[in-house]
Amino acid sequence: MQKSEKTPLIEVKELDLYFGMFHALKNVSVSFNAGELIGLVGDNGAGKTTLIRVLCGIHEPSRGEVYFDGQRAPNSIRSSPSSSASRPSSRLSGFATISRSRATSIWAASR
Repeated sequence: MQKSEKTPLIEVKELDLYFGMFHALKNVSVSFNAGELIGLVGDNGAGKTTLIRVLCGIHEPSRGEVYFDGQRAPNSIRSSPSSSASRPSSRLSGFATISRSRATSIWAASR
């Protein structure tokens, strides 16, 4: 995916996640643009926390793709050379870095 001004900050494409036979996330596609304020709402057990855990690299999706700022995130937390028990994946630190830099930019612009 090439980066442009319209590139979403976070994009999820056709994501599935199974826990054994349980289909926790089914064909999830969503994008979040920079500067948006998003509320993730749904019934108990709808998959809200599970989706966030996939974005952070805690759960590995069974299928689908995740992009951060136009760049595809690694599929597996085990494939990350910097992963360890105390740091689930480089995806988590990348997500935090993007969020922190955007929040800092918004804060600075509002002053």
